[in-house]
Amino acid sequence: MGDEAEKKKYEWLYGDQSKIQSNSQSKFLTGKINIDKFNEGMSYLQNNVNHNWYIEDYSLDLDNVLLNVDKFYCYTLENQKNFVEDFNKSLYKNFGFTTFKNNYKANCSPDIGITFSKQDVDRIIELNELDMQVYEYVQKSKKRF
Repeated sequence: MGDEAEKKKYEWLYGDQSKIQSNSQSKFLTGKINIDKFNEGMSYLQNNVNHNWYIEDYSLDLDNVLLNVDKFYCYTLENQKNFVEDFNKSLYKNFGFTTFKNNYKANCSPDIGITFSKQDVDRIIELNELDMQVYEYVQKSKKRF
C-alpha cells in the first residue's frame, strides 16, 4: 500500500489532480454539480472523486465565496460540538425530536502508511489558499443557529 499511496499523494499534490482538487470547498460553495456526469460515475465512485464531483460554473473570487458562506450556518472542526448542539436544536424546532449524538471529528482518517513532509504541507496550503481564507472567516464569524 505504501508505494501506491505515495504515488497517489504525489499526483494529488504535484500532478494534474492538484489543479482539479485545489480549493474544492470554495468550488462546492459557488458551483453546481453536473448531475449527468456525476450519475455516470456512480458505478465507480473514485471516478467522481477524481473529477472533483464534476463541479462546474464555480467562482474562485473570495467575495463571491463569502457571500455564499453568509447564507447558512458554517462550522469548523474546532466547533463541531456547536454544530451538534445547533443541529439538534434545529431538528427539535422543525420536527420535534433530536437524534444527532455523534461527537467525533468527521475528518479522521486511518493511517495508510504515507507521510507528509513540510514541502507537502506547504503545497497543500498553496493549493488551497482560498479555502484557507474561507476557513479563517468561518472561524471568526461564529454564527450560530
